[in-house]
Amino acid sequence: MRPQGYITDVYMDKMKRVETQFLMFINILGITALAVYSFLNLTQGDQADGFIELLFAFALLVSTIHLITTNKTNITRLTGSIVLTALVMNNTLSGGFANQGMMWSYIFPGMIFFLIGSRNGLYLSLILFSLLATILSLQSIGLISTPFTSSQLVSHYASMALITVMIYIYQRNNERNYSLTGELNRRLIATNRELGKQSEQYMKAQKKLYKFTQNVEKQRTDMQKMQSELLQLRTKIDSIFTGRSGGKRSTVSKNEKGSTKK
Repeated sequence: MRPQGYITDVYMDKMKRVETQFLMFINILGITALAVYSFLNLTQGDQADGFIELLFAFALLVSTIHLITTNKTNITRLTGSIVLTALVMNNTLSGGFANQGMMWSYIFPGMIFFLIGSRNGLYLSLILFSLLATILSLQSIGLISTPFTSSQLVSHYASMALITVMIYIYQRNNERNYSLTGELNRRLIATNRELGKQSEQYMKAQKKLYKFTQNVEKQRTDMQKMQSELLQLRTKIDSIFTGRSGGKRSTVSKNEKGSTKK
């Protein structure tokens, strides 16, 4: 008999395997993309961006190896979120390859909530947008410069913030549904356990009833045996009394015959 909660445990294990495989897949994609852009930047003479992207790719590679060897996702999630945040900051400051780095910033809201959840993702998003707002402010007063104009940065940040809010709401609803499903599964497991206990008690009661029935049948058999023995004993007693009565009658008959002859 399978233990209580077997189906739920199998389902959760399957979900964990799918999650691990997906993390490995996106890590491999990230490593490939970063390696390609690192090569392009290095060949174009942008040594700084090339080595930074190579460092990001190496970090993802290490986290992927850790995921494969330990099957634990925490380090991979944390590394991915840090790399995403740093990549957005670097592309904003340097412009990225051919000044198209801002286009890759939309990966952040698409992945951050999956990697670290809606709550932590929201906190990290607020930190990132605060840093981006600081960059915009410093550029506005002329302390730093980026390859983008202030209006371009504002438009980019506004669209990115809108996408972040929409994905956050969607992810939050998914997590609530997942939590509700987990609660229902826990209740189902508890109900199954209680049902199992009741079934065990029912089986014990059936065994007791079976033993009681056997005892009753045994007593009935014993009573029938005793009745049979009593009947046999009565038959013997009747035969004894019948024999004595026959002896008396024969004696009386002989006496009568003797008196007649006289």
